[in-house]
Order: sequence, then C-alpha cells, then structure tokens
Amino acid sequence: MKKSNLAFIARNKLRFFIGMGFFGVFISVFNFLTFAKVWSGTFEYYGIPPTFVYIAVPILLVLGCWYSGFWYEMNKLWELEVSHLNTNVNPEFIALIETVDRLETTVNRLETKINELQEKLP
Repeated sequence: MKKSNLAFIARNKLRFFIGMGFFGVFISVFNFLTFAKVWSGTFEYYGIPPTFVYIAVPILLVLGCWYSGFWYEMNKLWELEVSHLNTNVNPEFIALIETVDRLETTVNRLETKINELQEKLP
C-alpha cells in the first residue's frame, strides 16, 4: 500500500477514535438509561426507584470514567504509554532527539571555544 494511502488511513482513524471518545460518553449514558427503563419493573420490585437509577447511573458513569483517567495518569501509565510511542513507534521523535543531541554537542564545543578565547583576552 502506498504511503499516502496509509497516512490517509492513520489520520482519519485518529480523528475517528478521538470523536468516538467524546461520543462514547453520550452513547454509554443513553445505553444505561435505556437499560434502566427496560428494567424499571425489576428495580421497583426490589424497592429501587427508577428515577434514582436515571439520575445516579449517568453521574456514576461520568465520575467512574473521570476517576479511571485520573488513576491512569497518577500511576504514570500515561507517561509510560507516551514514552513507548516516542521511543518505539515514532521515528520522527527519534530523529528529533538525535538532532537535539547533535545541537547540544555543538553548543558545548562552542561554549568551550568561547571560554578559551575569553581566557586569551587581556
């Protein structure tokens, strides 16, 4: 497959997945509310008011999603994921790091030469 076709697929997959992340919340809430309506008779049988389920489930879903993201970040899993992507998947990042290393070496050599020249000045 041509690189331009692969780039097209990758770019649009990324856009789709980002969009699905946002829509996923709404789809999940809708599914849970549908579930609550279908099972409302069962909830009433067990003494659970359906209105409570309609309110509590979406709130718990959003809070649960937020907390799992927070946990993922606080346990440095996000950091490890990005590090893996940068060092094993993204060749552009590796080339950028090599460029930065060369720049640091050049800057260090220039600083050394500047210091040597300043010492020679009266």
